[in-house]
Amino acid sequence: MSYAYIAEARAARIPLPGELPVGMPNSAIADTTSHDQAYLAAAELRIRMLAFQRRTEEITARHRLTPQRYLLLLLLRAREAAGEQPTIGSLIEPLQMSQSSVTRLVQGAARAGLVERKTDPHDLRRQYVGPTAEGRRRFESAFRELGPERRALAAALTTGGNPALHARRSEA
Repeated sequence: MSYAYIAEARAARIPLPGELPVGMPNSAIADTTSHDQAYLAAAELRIRMLAFQRRTEEITARHRLTPQRYLLLLLLRAREAAGEQPTIGSLIEPLQMSQSSVTRLVQGAARAGLVERKTDPHDLRRQYVGPTAEGRRRFESAFRELGPERRALAAALTTGGNPALHARRSEA
């Protein structure tokens, strides 16, 4: 049994195999409809996330970006939109990487001409990171092209999976 399955089961409060209370009558677990729908919704969500990931890989490759560099540029643009100056340290948590991994990602993106680093004049240990004109151009093109997929995934997240499944439930 995978860790992902266990985490999803815990989040949905679905009992794992062997977790039903001893002596619970079979009639108590006969109604599996809600569990079946939870499985269907979870599977649909995973499928949509995988499809989004695959499309992201295809589109970013067309714009000569890796998915990680696209994500880096997205975070830089989001921080910029929030009026912040991103640093390598501020990217650790959203990228879910160690500081050394973020540093390597930024170094590779800098070598590719996508980002530039500037040292904070008040703290020489701090490096600000920002997109170059070329990085911004490639990112914006990929971002626009990913728009329909991003909206479809957002819709799936807000409806909890399959919109058609929710429509059928509301008709009942």
